[in-house]
Amino acid sequence: MRPKQALALGARVDLAARPEADMAAGEVGMPRATRREATSRRALLGAAGAGAVLTAACGAGGSAGQDAAPRAPVDRNQKDELTWLVWSSDTSTRKEAYDAMAKRFNEQFPNITVQRIAGGNENLEKLITMFASDTRVDVIGTRPDYMASYVTGPNPFRNLREFMRRDSGTVKEADHADGVLDGLSFKGTLYALPVGVYTNNLCLNLDILAQQGVPVPKPTWTIDEAMEIARRTTVRRSEEDITWGFFQQWEVITHFPYSWIRGNGGEPLTPNEDVTTSRWATDTETLKTMQWLVDLGQKAGVTPVTGTGGTSGLFTQGKVAINVNETNNLYGIVTSQQAGSAQFKWTMHPLPRMARGTYQPINAFAYGVSRNTKNPDVAWELLKQMVGPAGQTDWYKLARFAPSIKSLLQGPYLQDPEPPTNKQVIVDAILASKAMPKSARWVDINKVIVEVLAGLRAGKVSVNAGLADIDRRVAAIVSQK
Repeated sequence: MRPKQALALGARVDLAARPEADMAAGEVGMPRATRREATSRRALLGAAGAGAVLTAACGAGGSAGQDAAPRAPVDRNQKDELTWLVWSSDTSTRKEAYDAMAKRFNEQFPNITVQRIAGGNENLEKLITMFASDTRVDVIGTRPDYMASYVTGPNPFRNLREFMRRDSGTVKEADHADGVLDGLSFKGTLYALPVGVYTNNLCLNLDILAQQGVPVPKPTWTIDEAMEIARRTTVRRSEEDITWGFFQQWEVITHFPYSWIRGNGGEPLTPNEDVTTSRWATDTETLKTMQWLVDLGQKAGVTPVTGTGGTSGLFTQGKVAINVNETNNLYGIVTSQQAGSAQFKWTMHPLPRMARGTYQPINAFAYGVSRNTKNPDVAWELLKQMVGPAGQTDWYKLARFAPSIKSLLQGPYLQDPEPPTNKQVIVDAILASKAMPKSARWVDINKVIVEVLAGLRAGKVSVNAGLADIDRRVAAIVSQK
């Protein structure tokens, strides 16, 4: 029998003292940066120099020079063609949501066409190329983890606060959860707002718990209690037939392990606003927490050593008691059961408390007004249909993200009868969410981190050596000018 103390982070970490081709973490909407994107970004960043001149002329990038007086009425009969650079994909339910937004806009501006260009896996590369060739872009998609790369690179956005000062109707900064505003700002300027947001969420397979005589834990449970449940619900019938107590594909995207690291008080990348130092191997709580995550598979045996089946695949098969996933992937469990996969009762549950509490990273699909738009007032009108209450409603009903507008989040979204059940857990997590570290070189940094974490999980490299490798490589990345 495996020693019980190996399961408890408290014992090992000294508790006393984050199905489309462009997905990163698994199922829905997390684009992976490619080697070509990173290389092209460095090659094309020279375009940003010319962009700085245009920025000054257009009042972009947080310039206080724009007139904050109320806007004159916008001519609804004018003719124009807007270009909307879509973050990630423009297919399936996302396309339906975007179509609804564009339709509302065209009801107000019938003579203006909207061309959508999907960024796919190369959003940043496409954007830099478009700006370098002076191709018009009016509305631009992004994510919080990319924001610093956008602003310090092509610098494509206008300051949204300048629009909101002149038009205080549909879109108000104070309406949104604080964490997402921080995530979509850089050095004090707000550049984008979300169509939808997501964080790390935990699911319980209630049938597995009942089969093992395990009661549903309290919402205030601790990580030690969670790991005891994981131990009790791990059942090995054969090498091929195992029910796992816990599963998270923590190696595939940096915000996954960050919930555990920051929950223990660790800070592997500092400062948060503009990373200059990597401390994965030298920050004590980061090192201990990563060793604990590895030991869950290598020693405690409550989770697979390899992260197979995507972020929720094993859970949808009914083979996992506790699964940590992303908000935007939860509905995949529903559709999987509707399609005839394993049938079981499940529910949402708060993340367990770590030594210093809990940490909910914020992420989002978000949009801002381009600095090279030829028609900023109309671009703003389109943006309002996307990130305002109507657009966020489209996105949560169709794309299954959560809204960041608090009245929607705590009202219609919470009351929506569509699964998952217990949406209060998601609401509380979004309201408590905080920004991840930001860096102009985040694409390259994240690539290094997930590459090394995959080796750690598989036991190909020791935790100490792997984290030291991250620190060495990230230091080289952030030192580049």
